[in-house]
Amino acid sequence: MKRFLQQFGLFSIFLSISSAVYFYAFLYPHKEIERIGNETYISLKKAVNVPPEVKTVILGDSTGNQIYPNTEYNSEIYSLCCNQAISMAGQYILLYKFLQNHQDPQAIDILLVARPSSFRNNLDQRFVYNYFIKPFYREENKDLLTSHAEKQIRQIPFRYLVKIPFIRKSNWSPNLNEDHRPHYFHISELSAEYIHKMQQLCQEKNVKSFKIRCTFLSKEFPREQLSGFNKEIIKLGLDQEFSGYFNTLKYYGQELFMNDKVHLKNPAIADMDLLEKRQTSVRE
Repeated sequence: MKRFLQQFGLFSIFLSISSAVYFYAFLYPHKEIERIGNETYISLKKAVNVPPEVKTVILGDSTGNQIYPNTEYNSEIYSLCCNQAISMAGQYILLYKFLQNHQDPQAIDILLVARPSSFRNNLDQRFVYNYFIKPFYREENKDLLTSHAEKQIRQIPFRYLVKIPFIRKSNWSPNLNEDHRPHYFHISELSAEYIHKMQQLCQEKNVKSFKIRCTFLSKEFPREQLSGFNKEIIKLGLDQEFSGYFNTLKYYGQELFMNDKVHLKNPAIADMDLLEKRQTSVRE
């Protein structure tokens, strides 16, 4: 009976995968739908096709993408912002590729803009398959993954299916069980690790500056969370990286936000000076 159940389970998995393959191979290509995580692919493309005149590059989550849309090709302010679901590991890969493809890294100001909640992310949550595994989990990026990141990726089911072209181009993803994943109230271990790596990379490339800045928040956002976030920064030894993080923070009324209480209905109202004139050098 036990053997029968095991065989039945394997057959069920095979049938599910076969059905998905059939659907995306024969039905999906005939339908035009927007790919989940499309903004990530836009940023990846921009990171390897860098105009030589770029002086400021901005990385960030979807709130950063509201302020500096990555669909705008502005050589003065070059946005690679996309979504928090790529995690800080994805932000690091974007930064690495950008610096590899820019002619003069020493002339570059680098800005990472994100809400405090974006730093809780790991590679074990919803949307990771479409936002990180499909665009970033490739042979060319393997050396950029830490052992901690690899350990989390190994827990993701069907991760190797992304090698199949029509799976990679589809919106299909497995259901990830988030019930037993560790909860980080402020900053995950993965985020801390890759923020350190971003700072180190900027020092190695001798870039002009590297700063992390906060975007907009609702006036209803609990102030005690910001206090706890700041304590976590100090505890993890990220003081230098987050120096001035709250300098640009602005609060807006809840009525100006979408139902998710994260994104603004009209991003044009975000009068934010994220590109401060004062620069904090990362050079030693």
